[in-house]
Amino acid sequence: RSRRDVPRFFRRTRSSAYLMLVTFGDMADPTSVMKVDRDDLASTFGEGVSLKRMTVQVTDDPVTTGIEERLGWLLVQRSGMLDGRLNNTIKAEHRLASDLSIMNFTHGILP
Repeated sequence: RSRRDVPRFFRRTRSSAYLMLVTFGDMADPTSVMKVDRDDLASTFGEGVSLKRMTVQVTDDPVTTGIEERLGWLLVQRSGMLDGRLNNTIKAEHRLASDLSIMNFTHGILP
């Protein structure tokens, strides 16, 4: 099927149309999640790294799996927020970890 480049900004609101990008300071610690600046990937990943575009494509391919191999705590935690809470009504010390849930990584649910 056809590919579509994601526009950098929504026309009406001028807010970013790109998805949130995150990385982990420690892949074994879900609370070490950090938001990545889409406009300055070099500050997180090193000189010369930049985001040129995002492309989406509808496909009939099966859903890929394997994220659990990289983020082993997904198998242990199974539900709730990344900081271990069952919901995000009470904010934790690690704000991003209390806003993101396991479902953001396993079911493609957007924050």
